[in-house]
Amino acid sequence: MYKVNTLPRKVLITVDEVISMTNTSHTLDRRTIEPAIIIAEERIIRPALGFSFYDHLRDLKNQVVTTANKAVLEKLVNDSIKDALPAGENFDKVNLEIGSYVNASIYINPEDLLLWNEYLWKLTAEAVRLIALPQNYVQFTSQGLIHNNPVAIGLDGEKTTVGFPKSWLV
Repeated sequence: MYKVNTLPRKVLITVDEVISMTNTSHTLDRRTIEPAIIIAEERIIRPALGFSFYDHLRDLKNQVVTTANKAVLEKLVNDSIKDALPAGENFDKVNLEIGSYVNASIYINPEDLLLWNEYLWKLTAEAVRLIALPQNYVQFTSQGLIHNNPVAIGLDGEKTTVGFPKSWLV
C-alpha cells in the first residue's frame, strides 16, 4: 500500500494505516487522526523502540518525492488507490509535490517488515488512536469545550457522558 504522507516530516504510519489497523469506523474523520500521528510517534513509539531504530524504520518507510522519481511514485500511489477501490469506481488521481513523502512498508527490509507487520503496525496505530481519543469526544473552540459525543441516559436514569470521566474536563 503506497500512501501519500501528508505530514511535513517522515512518519512510520499514515492515516489510512491507522484506520485499517484499529477497531474503528472507516468513516472516521481523518482530521482527528492526522495531527495525532507525530505526537504519538514522538511520545510513545520513538522512546519505546529507541531513537535510532525508530529513525531507521521511519527513513526506510518514506521516500522523498523528487523530479527524478515523481512520475514513478505517482503511478505507484494511484495504482494502490485504484486497487483498493471497488471495480469501476472513480477517484481523483494524486499529483505529488516535490519534497513530499510517499510512505510504504514495501521499502522496509524483510526482517524489519516482519516486525512491522506482526507487531509495530498495530502498536503504532493504537498509540495514534490513543492520542486522538480526546479530540473525538471534545473539541476546543472559540465558544469553549464542545462535546462530540451524545449525552446518554444512564441505567440509573441520570444523564451521563461516555468515553472518559467528567473530571478530565475540569
